[in-house]
Amino acid sequence: MPEPLAPWIGGKRLLARRIAARIEGIPHKCYVEPFVGMGGVILRLSSRAQSEVVNDCNGEIVNLFRCVREHRDELCRCVEFLFASRAEFERQRRIGPDALTDIQRAARFLYLQRVCFGGRLSAVKNCDGRTYGADHSRVSRFRPGRVMRSIRLVAARLDTVSIECLDWRECIDRYDTPRTLFYLDPPYHGREAGYGAGLFAPGDHAVLAARLQRLRGRFLLSLADTPAMRRLFGWGSIETVDTKYSVNKDRVNPVRELLVCGGGGRP
Repeated sequence: MPEPLAPWIGGKRLLARRIAARIEGIPHKCYVEPFVGMGGVILRLSSRAQSEVVNDCNGEIVNLFRCVREHRDELCRCVEFLFASRAEFERQRRIGPDALTDIQRAARFLYLQRVCFGGRLSAVKNCDGRTYGADHSRVSRFRPGRVMRSIRLVAARLDTVSIECLDWRECIDRYDTPRTLFYLDPPYHGREAGYGAGLFAPGDHAVLAARLQRLRGRFLLSLADTPAMRRLFGWGSIETVDTKYSVNKDRVNPVRELLVCGGGGRP
């Protein structure tokens, strides 16, 4: 079973299998993720829907997924001789992605995300917010052989998946049918800016709640457990789950999250 190609802020590594089990227990023909990130959930599903769609408005993610699926071998050649180095990390940061081919751009994004500290991301076209992730207690963060194996596994999983780069509202509107199941993992309340300027505003949780209340299909939604989110999504079926947030092994914080299920005119 493939795993995400790189760390991602807000990734579902510790909850992915539990979420996947919930998804597989809900009847559906079309499966859609409007906020796919690095794909921590879809890559861990043990079965495939008749139709699957992943979406993200971050063009770097979408370009990476498309190159993994359509140019797997060329992408592997681009990463084969890269290595974890502060000097190389800084060199890659200084390269403007618009000056690269799609495959070079995908390799650069993958490298920076694997080597940076905590999978943190700044603005889509400005990587100044990422810092080099040095760790004296573990092996290199970028091992080309392992990266290439991951690329090939993810490519095989994505071979039948449609990849979109839409605003989340448009993605929901486009694929909302009675047979659709949406898994939504939007930026968490209070942390919206961590995914890039203008991608998801603090008020968008209320917009999302209103849209899901008139959804034709079904949905499963991940949220931070806050009073504001409980008020906004209290009309759905809410389950509280315990997990942990960590950016390194020395800073692990136990937290609670919410899984909200509903749609189809019923909670």
